[in-house]
Amino acid sequence: MNPDLILLILSSTLLILGVIAIYLIHSQQKFGVQISPPSSSVRSLFPLISVIIPARDEARNIQRCISALQAQTYPNLELIVVNDRSTDATARILDQVLVESRGNSSKSNSPPVSVIQGAILPPGWAGKPHALHQGYSIARGEWLCFIDADTFAAPELLSSTYQAANTSHAGLFTIVTDQELLTFWEKVILPLVFTA
Repeated sequence: MNPDLILLILSSTLLILGVIAIYLIHSQQKFGVQISPPSSSVRSLFPLISVIIPARDEARNIQRCISALQAQTYPNLELIVVNDRSTDATARILDQVLVESRGNSSKSNSPPVSVIQGAILPPGWAGKPHALHQGYSIARGEWLCFIDADTFAAPELLSSTYQAANTSHAGLFTIVTDQELLTFWEKVILPLVFTA
């Protein structure tokens, strides 16, 4: 039998099995702890949460990401964006965000926004961890939240996550979020990545 035909049959079979596995896994809808927004009665202490956002060439997403974080119900947070040497319009958008943030500084519900221009990558470092480290270096929060620039947080994200982490006495807490899967291949490939 032709080796190319064998490879085609094998890869097609694996694709079909992968799609079936994705369907079966995601139809269960049981991915660990389900986080709910806290009730106002359990909101007692609100330590500062420093939200650190690494952004490299994120002109398409950064405004929506920051706007979603500014709309959080959690009352005590700071936003730190690290512009990791972007070559697109990310820096211009961040300049505009800073101007708007300073204009809204009188509003008590609008968290402060800081923007760091990322330094050149030192030997031995990878890009994203280096950007996160730079954000960490100026963070003032008792809790740190690392969030990607293509993440669009629901208003209760930080309140709910903090409550769950605090209730479970966690020192480190990671969540898996819903994904916006728009194209066919995103719907096929990304669930496998997140399941793995």
